[in-house]
Amino acid sequence: MILVTTFGFDEKFQIRAVLNYGKNIEKVIIVTSITDSDKVKKALSSFTTFLDNSSISYEIVKVDPINFINSVAVIAYYLPTDKKIIANLSGGMRAIIMETLTALALKGVDADVEIETEDFQGKISFKVSDLTRGDINTDHLLILREIWRGNRSIYKLAKATGMSTSAVSRKLSKLLKYGYIRREDTSYILNNKGMIMALMMEMADENA
Repeated sequence: MILVTTFGFDEKFQIRAVLNYGKNIEKVIIVTSITDSDKVKKALSSFTTFLDNSSISYEIVKVDPINFINSVAVIAYYLPTDKKIIANLSGGMRAIIMETLTALALKGVDADVEIETEDFQGKISFKVSDLTRGDINTDHLLILREIWRGNRSIYKLAKATGMSTSAVSRKLSKLLKYGYIRREDTSYILNNKGMIMALMMEMADENA
């Protein structure tokens, strides 16, 4: 597993991430600015010393945060496509966080992304694929809404939407392809972006 992390003025988020994943980490890719201050240099030195003491290899990728195109290209160049990637985007400049996220998306790496809150009270997690809509239409959204409402089999979905079972099956295949849902036995379960779209549909119905 590769841990990609954006780095700023301190190392607390990065150390927490390393401690969380432990020996599963093969390598850490540290993305930071080319214009680092003494404070950043001190924090980076502390973090790399921690990695050395933990026998974890690392690579430092320095980018110009105000050069979006070049930064994304450089970050994407260093991202492997044959390894599982966890992207901890809790630290660092906002521009570099967005550039790293863009690089992951354009490289086609469906990484698990995590961002901790500044007060350490929690974190959000999502996949890079959650940011892409895919080729779906209103019928697909109706199916997501019905799964949200508890209609999780092909037959129940067909009855709830008025579509044929073959049409529902085709649309479920596309929703699976784009990561909106997952299949568990004969039931279909919403993933993160499936829940977001279904909730959006419910809100639209309530305010219609």
